[in-house]
Amino acid sequence: MDSVPELSAAAHRAYVPWRELIVSRASACMPDAPGAVHQAIASAYQTATLTALAESELKVSEGAQRASVEVALSWLDPNRLSSSSDC
Repeated sequence: MDSVPELSAAAHRAYVPWRELIVSRASACMPDAPGAVHQAIASAYQTATLTALAESELKVSEGAQRASVEVALSWLDPNRLSSSSDC
């Protein structure tokens, strides 16, 4: 992410609503976990997304970039975080 200044600069503002949603979801799925864990999960999603975008910047099509992000995020599937069917 740091290698692409535009992504780095915009990341904080653009991702605030998304991060808040992820923190809320993590809180609901893991209510006993400390808030720092919920924030770390949101950070992991954000970093994986931005890293996938940075790595795919040479790919011309938006579809190829989207596919790169989907692959990265599939490894962070919330169902892997909890055995609950609600998460």
